[in-house]
Amino acid sequence: MVVVPEAVREELRAHGREEAPNECCGLIVLREGVAERYVRGRNRLESPYRYELEIDPEIWFLEDDGFELAVFHSHPETEPKPSRTDQELSGLWGGRTFLIYGVKLDELRAWRIMRGRPRSSSSRRARRAASRAPLRARSSSRRRRGTRSCT
Repeated sequence: MVVVPEAVREELRAHGREEAPNECCGLIVLREGVAERYVRGRNRLESPYRYELEIDPEIWFLEDDGFELAVFHSHPETEPKPSRTDQELSGLWGGRTFLIYGVKLDELRAWRIMRGRPRSSSSRRARRAASRAPLRARSSSRRRRGTRSCT
């Protein structure tokens, strides 16, 4: 399970809105499944349809200290599920948790892209726009195949 507290969710929303109509991107720093902070990256492509994450390389070393890093980006106009482009370009980030924020829908979902295909563990997706409760990504028995989704 991944828990994204309200303070971190608000940072994700703000970054998505500020960069619209282009996609924004960054990394979410997790410890034991809880998002501790969001590190903004720069979308080198400055595109509404694609992103190329540019971020301080030192951030990746947080994994050596026991943190998990989740890749984050926004979809300004579409639902927060991996696009064909996201799937094709997952590359080295395949198997890593991806969080996608749908700016227009104000919805956040978590995914894993395994072998170029997105996996979500639940069809239940609730909007959390007005909620104060932490956004949770739950894993089911399908997780063994690399699945997560926000509910």
